[in-house]
Amino acid sequence: MPDLTSQQVVGDDQDALDPRELKGPPTPEWLERKKRQLAQCRWRLKPCVLLRAEEEGSLLFDPDADFLAPLNQTGTALLRWRPTGIVYDEWCRALCEHYPDIDASRIADDVLKFMLLICVVLERDHAEHT
Repeated sequence: MPDLTSQQVVGDDQDALDPRELKGPPTPEWLERKKRQLAQCRWRLKPCVLLRAEEEGSLLFDPDADFLAPLNQTGTALLRWRPTGIVYDEWCRALCEHYPDIDASRIADDVLKFMLLICVVLERDHAEHT
């Protein structure tokens, strides 16, 4: 499975995920709180965000936040599959089904890291999804 890691992390705001609030490396307790927050809400890409296909994945760009991130094929597939109604647990389940030989805890960690990478381009999705 491609690595979905990043050095960016988010703060503790319950309404928005903001990578500029955390000072220093995240603690395990902080990561667990973020995982619970991500799992309890549905997220979507902000309307201004662009996802541009590239040869080996895509570029994710938010002109309002001046944020640009290259995504691998797995990250690209996740965002194309579900650009709205993004739920941490659903992405974990989908990847566990797609990669049955990879430990579920590793997938969960990678999904968390990926969501923390893209958190600056996410907002809460209050729409109903089925």
